[in-house]
Amino acid sequence: MAGPRSLQELADALPTEERRELYERVKRSLSLQSEEDQKIYHAELPRDRREELIQREISSLGLWDRFVYWLLRLFSHRPDEEVFLRYKMRKLRGSIVGAGQELVDFEEKFLLAEAGERIFAIYQAVYPIIPVFRRLWTDTDFFQQMVSFLLERRIPNAKTELNQFMPMKEMQDLFMQTENRQAIRKEVTSRLSHYLGSLQADMFGHLEEGLLPFYHLKGLCLFPYDALFRQMGVDIGYGVPEAVPEFKDVRVIDVEHYLEELYYAIYSTRRLPEDLVVHNELLEYYVDHSEQERIALIGAGPSGGAEEPEELASAEEAEEGSAAEPAAAGGESAARRERLSTLRKALRRAREQAEKARSRLPLAEIIKYFREDPYYRFIVYVPKLNLREYYASALTVSILGQIEIRMEDVRMGVIGRMITHIFGTEPPEFENYRAGNYSWVKKLGLPSIRYAKSLSILYNYIRLHYFGELHELVQALSRVIPGRYRDEQSSMLFHATGLEDLMDKIHAFDLSFSPDTDEGKSLMRMRTAMEKDSSLQRSFRIVMAQKDHEARGLLDKGAEHIQGLQTAFSNLLKANEPALTGRLAQLRGTRAEHREVDTVLAEYVETFIYLRKLMNQLIAMEEGY
Repeated sequence: MAGPRSLQELADALPTEERRELYERVKRSLSLQSEEDQKIYHAELPRDRREELIQREISSLGLWDRFVYWLLRLFSHRPDEEVFLRYKMRKLRGSIVGAGQELVDFEEKFLLAEAGERIFAIYQAVYPIIPVFRRLWTDTDFFQQMVSFLLERRIPNAKTELNQFMPMKEMQDLFMQTENRQAIRKEVTSRLSHYLGSLQADMFGHLEEGLLPFYHLKGLCLFPYDALFRQMGVDIGYGVPEAVPEFKDVRVIDVEHYLEELYYAIYSTRRLPEDLVVHNELLEYYVDHSEQERIALIGAGPSGGAEEPEELASAEEAEEGSAAEPAAAGGESAARRERLSTLRKALRRAREQAEKARSRLPLAEIIKYFREDPYYRFIVYVPKLNLREYYASALTVSILGQIEIRMEDVRMGVIGRMITHIFGTEPPEFENYRAGNYSWVKKLGLPSIRYAKSLSILYNYIRLHYFGELHELVQALSRVIPGRYRDEQSSMLFHATGLEDLMDKIHAFDLSFSPDTDEGKSLMRMRTAMEKDSSLQRSFRIVMAQKDHEARGLLDKGAEHIQGLQTAFSNLLKANEPALTGRLAQLRGTRAEHREVDTVLAEYVETFIYLRKLMNQLIAMEEGY
């Protein structure tokens, strides 16, 4: 979805607040809450609610249970509520005993070794995929990339790149027109919203079903088996021992929080269908992008030794040192197909073992019994996916990030087009005031000259264009403009004269950097001295700041004169009076002689607009925004 750049890189290009808001939406849509936001919550049952439940359960008892409850009441002088709680405790004990005589010691309040062996059976089943789930849930960026890969493959004609919403030329056209990057963002966002609205909602529901196993098996795979087993006297280290370890009995109170977490893990698997479905694209992405990790998948039985579990080997690693096997249909190698098949089997085996554990490990009953509270409440966190919101948020991050990253290319493209429009080709640089002559200052970490490009454009326009047809046109217009347009005439002459004077000032400014002038020589001497005495750098910074201020003043004055000529020409065009039109038509001896003068004026108004926009963008680039 993010193309050659990662989603994180694209997000980093966005403003902080916008990035934070979009990331919150991504986390919420994929249920990527922190561990503290998940699992089991304990909630006290209000007394009135508790009494209500007791009365409801009493009224719904069957004949036999009602008879047992009646006998308990008959031989007890305690209140009915306490009697019923004793009855509920007997039921809990019966459920625990029904699952196995050797799970707990009721009198001593111990969890027995048999319980540890049954938990160990779960560990054996999930061990092969523990590294898979560890990778997915500790590296959430990788998980998001995997989900994005699924969406790109399954969504018909999925759009992932900025140019699919707005090609570069359209971006340049809009930026040239508005000089505002927000206009591009607004238009792209509008097109993005239209695209997202066209996607079918039921498609995302189907995709969520094939992703949920990674949520429902998460707790079972990431449960701290080693910590619980240590409480029961066994250090399993890494790997799965060949024989079932000899567990020791442990007080229930010492492992109660582990039992609650394991209950949550097993409970979460209840939503998994018997025929477990995981989208192939998810498994393929994992296998193809886990080159640095391996996994020793357990097939026929537990592995021996005490080696750390490894993740699925990549195709390149599996085939290293041997000839590659012939590619099968779809371009998959036999080794890759085997890894995918083994991973699918391991996921199904984990689900099957969880299903067995629900009947063989009555954890909820054990916890409630030893808490002596049959109404002890578990509020279990159930992940909620919203792939539609995720796709919208992730795609928004990607596309807006691409806009931010490509804005410099957009700006440079617009600058190039405007230079071509005005000059036809790249105009020459200054002889002295140019960055190349002062590249040495960067080595010293000092500021270089700033406005070389923008000031060069202004100077070359005056030199190459003003002193040509435009100068002749101004002089001729000043002679034929009627008296009632004297304001336009005065403004036009003022700004034209201003441009003529400005060219001389810019030329003098350029000469001030020449080694043939006193000021230029002073700069060169300062350079030589700075290489020996770094304390002079402050003086150099002051001089360059003054030069930048002087250059910016020349640019501002040039923009003012260009704007003034543009306004004067626009007003003359708006006049549209026959008398004025006739006088304009009498212009002779100018380069506009064989063209309609109003056409010439309109062309210059357009050129002035382009020139001002060009200078604005160059200055913005030079000032770093």
